[in-house]
Amino acid sequence: MKAAVVREHGGPDRLVFETGFPDPVPGEGDAIVAVKAASLNYHDVFTRRGMPGIKVPMPAIMGLDVAGEIAEVGPGVTGWKKGDRVLIDPINRIEGGLMGETVHGGLAELCRARAHQLVKIPDGVSFSDAAALPVAYGTALRMMVTNGHVAKGEKIMILGASGGVGVCCLQLAKLAGCEVVACAGTDAKAKRLMELGADKTINYVTHDFVKEAYAMYGKPTRRGAGTDLGLDVVVNYTGGDTWVKSLRVLKVGRPSADLRRDGGLRPEGGHPLHLDLRAEAAGFQRLDAHGHREAPGTGAEAASSRCLSTRSTSSRTRARHCA
Repeated sequence: MKAAVVREHGGPDRLVFETGFPDPVPGEGDAIVAVKAASLNYHDVFTRRGMPGIKVPMPAIMGLDVAGEIAEVGPGVTGWKKGDRVLIDPINRIEGGLMGETVHGGLAELCRARAHQLVKIPDGVSFSDAAALPVAYGTALRMMVTNGHVAKGEKIMILGASGGVGVCCLQLAKLAGCEVVACAGTDAKAKRLMELGADKTINYVTHDFVKEAYAMYGKPTRRGAGTDLGLDVVVNYTGGDTWVKSLRVLKVGRPSADLRRDGGLRPEGGHPLHLDLRAEAAGFQRLDAHGHREAPGTGAEAASSRCLSTRSTSSRTRARHCA
């Protein structure tokens, strides 16, 4: 089959288009999906580059978000048949594993997945739209609903709003009836975010987003007058040196940013910490180190990967397979 293959970690040149990669063979409980669309996420860049502490089996085929038609089902598979339109859950929630990292993903003509990972695509939903959902919208839903509990009338700031997760957070916040301040690194991205529904925007390269937030909603104080000033929710998945600033613009007792992804929190001389922090009236609650609040077909792929690497793209990047 044709596939975009990584045989060693490195730059975009390590992503090679191959025409004779072996077709996947279904085992017990497997399904083979003929790929019609796949999304590129920044996680794919991590996979290509290599990530400390995570061993990626080589050769690797990236692509976490995959949509297509079932081409073949393996022994023991019930409820699915050839021709069914499906989306693949990137996470194997039973045996473990992640599409496009520990097992081959969607940047190929065919993709093997466990049958329990398949999700039926409703009529009227395109393969491309379906493939845009799992990673970005799943993350955004967890941030905005599971953790953030956003509600109508709340004032929300989204850092890195022009990325895939950021755009999803913007859309979910507007659906909930919130007022949204979207932050981006260029005026062009800010303009596009206004077109997507943002009420206000901040270019955080040319302006200090903390000062801009104070000008819009006032400077919160921890006691006395001013405790009702500031933002209700800040969504921050960039981390790094933005996390303390994020806390400064929040109302007292309001939920803070979800801090995760490549920026993380990096103490002096230490490793990145990927945590969720939540502002509480009595202080801050630290959640677990994994960020969980809950208890115990062509050169186009390489070009898109380069755009993702340089962050020159906004919103989602999708690769369609054309027969």
